[in-house]
Amino acid sequence: ITLSLCGCDECTDKALKMLVDALPDKLKVFELEALESKITKGDYLLHKLGKETRSEYLRQLVIPNCKLSCNLPATITKLIKLERLRLECNDLTGCIPEDIGNCKELKNIYLFDN
Repeated sequence: ITLSLCGCDECTDKALKMLVDALPDKLKVFELEALESKITKGDYLLHKLGKETRSEYLRQLVIPNCKLSCNLPATITKLIKLERLRLECNDLTGCIPEDIGNCKELKNIYLFDN
């Protein structure tokens, strides 16, 4: 699933939560670009996508510019098939989880400008 919500006046935190709750568990690719949207806190998205039920499916998690303002959750390390992780240009805090090595397929990780 690739979504571009750039400049979308209707993309609010409430709309994002509804969207995320409707995502299938067997999702392989998730990309969201929401620059200049009305999202003020995209943390729910990151936590929901890091669920264990997605661990054997999710290959790409691309969420730049979505005002994520949380620690990178340790649940991200359960996404063992993850190949690409792009969370740049957010407000992430804290350290990269120690168990990130569990993501043995991870080839690209972008965490700059946080």
